[in-house]
Amino acid sequence: MKLAGKQKNILIVEVIFLVIGLLLLVSVGGSKGEPTTGINFEEVNKNFTGMEELLSSLKTTYTSKFSKILVKNKEDELNNLKKDISPDSEEIKLIEINGKVENIEIEVNNYTSKLKFAEDNEKKYNELNSSFDTFKKDNSKDIAKFKSVKNNTKKVEDKLKETQVLLEKVNTLDDYSVYDEISKNNYTIQILMEELNKDLSNQKAIISKKETETKVVTPPPVKDPTPPVVEDNPFDTPPPPPPPPPKEKKVTEEKQAELLKQPSDSEINYPSKFNGGNPCMVEVNIDKTGNVVSTKVYIPSGNDEFDKFCEDIAKKMFKFKPAEKVYDDGSSEKVESTAILPFKPPSK
Repeated sequence: MKLAGKQKNILIVEVIFLVIGLLLLVSVGGSKGEPTTGINFEEVNKNFTGMEELLSSLKTTYTSKFSKILVKNKEDELNNLKKDISPDSEEIKLIEINGKVENIEIEVNNYTSKLKFAEDNEKKYNELNSSFDTFKKDNSKDIAKFKSVKNNTKKVEDKLKETQVLLEKVNTLDDYSVYDEISKNNYTIQILMEELNKDLSNQKAIISKKETETKVVTPPPVKDPTPPVVEDNPFDTPPPPPPPPPKEKKVTEEKQAELLKQPSDSEINYPSKFNGGNPCMVEVNIDKTGNVVSTKVYIPSGNDEFDKFCEDIAKKMFKFKPAEKVYDDGSSEKVESTAILPFKPPSK
């Protein structure tokens, strides 16, 4: 069959395009016909080095048990991957291993906020434990003397032991949820220690007052028993007696500030970007009228933006009945005080 001139030209163009396509396919294929990225052993090894440096920086930045578990876990993964490659490895193997190294880096970066939360709570627990040891050392005799102080000391000891048991449960990355319980325990321990110090101060004040009341005052010695001779003067009038000293009032009760207005989660209207995050605890200073006059983050969430949001809510939306001192004569007065407010964002 003879082709017309126009058909012959079209056929020639199609053959040319087919040849070009085959040449391109060969140029982008590897020795086994698979796509190539140009990656080599040196580049993969460089990524290994970068990942090892990241894990090394975590060791110096964070000292929590959870951080050590994370670093050890990822170091083991990297070492196992290193065994699977060599300068003679095929490109497809290098691509696979390099992808796994990049996934490890993504996982580590996703743990950043969790590392900070774990670090903050372990440090808080250690500070409370150290402070309590100092308290027991400085007040050992008073703890044995006052029954209520001894009982309150036992409560703090039990809560510290409970928190230590929780820390010992952190053995894998899946145990991170334990830190929520540790955070709650740290808050409880702080409150118990404040009550313990207040109780000890009250007991000492009572003892001091009793000792003052029973103390015998020795009159000063009389220099000259002979009274001076004073001529009678009808115009002199005796001076009025001095007024009696004011009676010292004794505090019989200290009433803590009471929460009068607490907004609901819908009133707080947590931004969705905070959903599923860690809780935050804010310490507030309350004036004599029950208003919150200042705040500070007591236990951080690991997200500075969320912590600032909680401080703003504490100032604007909470109202208290002020703390009060009641005296033995029936009178009372409003006093300044502090309180701890917990904030927990909605779950995802």
